[in-house]
Amino acid sequence: MRSASLLFFACVTIYACKKNNTNPTTLPSQELTGTWRMVSVKDNALNITTTKPADLTGDVDMTFTFSSPDSGAINGSTTRNVFGGKCSVGNPRILLMQDVYSTEVNETSWGFLFLDNIYLSENYQIGIDNKLNINTSTNKTLTFSKQ
Repeated sequence: MRSASLLFFACVTIYACKKNNTNPTTLPSQELTGTWRMVSVKDNALNITTTKPADLTGDVDMTFTFSSPDSGAINGSTTRNVFGGKCSVGNPRILLMQDVYSTEVNETSWGFLFLDNIYLSENYQIGIDNKLNINTSTNKTLTFSKQ
């Protein structure tokens, strides 16, 4: 009976301590590496979330590549243009963008939501739904899904 009680206690403790699917030993650069598609932008001050208009073709896709554990590059495309830049990461989940550039030919409102905010990134989280949430100094949260 005692061993059954200990097993039950161990299982409950392990289950209760599980926070999310992010491994604490995973480097930020490992979490972010790859291509992400923007799915929403939330204005946290107004509590308004914007998603891509249904009639808009194309997506905002951003790819992270890293040359070291704490620095790398971003590149990708909006619905009409291309962009790139440098990024640096750190703990706890700091994300800074530098030297972000883009073309801006006939950009859409969806593309501008990205371009006007991404270079103001401050930090990020990856939720239990595996969505990347980038918080900016403009009090916006850009949400991406992994591609």
